[in-house]
Parts: sequence; structure tokens; C-alpha cells
Amino acid sequence: MVLVVSYGYILLFFFLFPILSCNNEKEEHFNKYAAIKCAFEKNVAQRDSFVLTMINPLEQKLLRLEQKYDSFTEPYEYRIAELNNKLLENEDVYVKQYNKVSAEHEAKHGHMVTPEYERRIEAVEKVKQNALSIYNQQISQLIFQRDSSGEAKEMLSGIKELKQQLQHKRADVDQHFTSQLNNWQKELTFLEHQLDADQQKLSSNERSDFVIQREGLNSYPCNYIKKQH
Repeated sequence: MVLVVSYGYILLFFFLFPILSCNNEKEEHFNKYAAIKCAFEKNVAQRDSFVLTMINPLEQKLLRLEQKYDSFTEPYEYRIAELNNKLLENEDVYVKQYNKVSAEHEAKHGHMVTPEYERRIEAVEKVKQNALSIYNQQISQLIFQRDSSGEAKEMLSGIKELKQQLQHKRADVDQHFTSQLNNWQKELTFLEHQLDADQQKLSSNERSDFVIQREGLNSYPCNYIKKQH
């Protein structure tokens, strides 16, 4: 009788062991997922808080200063654009003059270059260069006036400093948050596949409970950890 009972316990053990092992494995996956997910969400909250308090104010300050600088330089930029347009327009005018001189010359002399043709072309080129020189000089003066202004220099210096500060703050985000979050995301993705595999092994009733438990785990991972303790 003792042998029969002992043998029965052995059979029961081998029957229950896969179930207990499976349950332990699922629980381990749940606990690990909850721990990483909770840490992930806390880290995201810390990152967002850092961005909100340390980066956003700098970005807004930079935007305001850049807008102020644009307002200051707008009259200069408008006048420079006008002069550049005149340069292009005059280029077209002189191209037409070159073509006219060349056409008149070819009508009389064909493709043979004559001293008269060279003089006429040289005269057109001289007028062109004088006109272009005046426009280019005006553009240079406007650029000098714009860039030599004490107010403009101060704003440009402030813009440069703010960009450097933002660069350092964003580097801090990458160093303290982004790398770790990326690593945790990879682990979470791997664990999600494991939980999917666990779910496929369950009966219909067990699967329904499992799905509900996973939804709660995804929504409130830190609460799941508290329940386990």
C-alpha cells in the first residue's frame, strides 16, 4: 500500500511539475516585465520633466531672440534682396546689348572679329562693370551696417550662447535618458514576445484572464510590482 501511495505521489508530481513550472515561468516574465516597464515609465517622466524645465525655456528664449534679430535685420535683408534683383536684371540688359552688337557685327562682317567690334564689346562691358560695381558696393555697405551694429552683435552672441547651452542640455538627455530607455525598450519587446508565447499555451478561460492581467500590467506596471510585495 505504501508503495502504491508513493508511486501515486510520484505520478502526481510529474503531472503537476510542468504546470507549476509553466506558472512560475509566466510569473517570472510578468514580474520582470513589470519591473522594467515601471522603471521605463519613471525614466520617461524624469526625462520629460527635464525637457520641460531645462530645455523648453531655453528653446523659447532662443526663438524670441531669433525673432528679434530677424525683425532688426529685415529692412537690411529687404534692401539687399532688391539690389540682388537689380544685379540680375542688369545682367539680362547687358546680355541683350552683347547680342545686339554681335548680331550687327555678324550682319556686316560675318564671324570675323574686327577692332570696331572689340571696341563696342569693351564699351558695353565697361558700362556693365561700373553698374554692377555700384550695386555690389551698396550691398557690401548694407551688410557692414547690419553686422557692425552693437545691437546685432549682442543678439548674435546671445543666439550662439543659447544654442551651445541647448546642445549641452540635449547631450545630457541622450547621456542620462535616451540610451537607457532604448535598452529597456529592447528588453520589453523581447519580454512581450515571451508573454505572447505564454498566452498561446493557455486554455480559452485562462487566456481571457491572462489578457486582462496583461492589460493591467501595461497600464499600471508599478502598481503590479506593489501588489507582488
